[in-house]
Amino acid sequence: MIKNKSEMPIKREIDLSGPQGNAFCLLGYAKSFCQQLGRDFAPINKEMTNGDYDHLVEVFDREFGDFVTLYKADDIEDENDEDDEDIEDDYDEDEDGLDDEEEI
Repeated sequence: MIKNKSEMPIKREIDLSGPQGNAFCLLGYAKSFCQQLGRDFAPINKEMTNGDYDHLVEVFDREFGDFVTLYKADDIEDENDEDDEDIEDDYDEDEDGLDDEEEI
């Protein structure tokens, strides 16, 4: 099947853990995409900036997810949480600061 080049899907990729994932950079992309699509940027800007970074990314993905693939870093927190539990298990102290097996 032969199609026109204008029908070719255009998909941009953004690594959220890199400089392109910066909130201001994402807002710049959103403004540019709105101009290219003939959409009003003001309401999208207002909604993107009406919350934290995760909210900004969610709105960006909702509005431009058909044109952009967002990549996030693997959850490092989950790995750290497991390590913290191991440390807590290894470090078993009473309130007096001495191990249960240790006597004075």
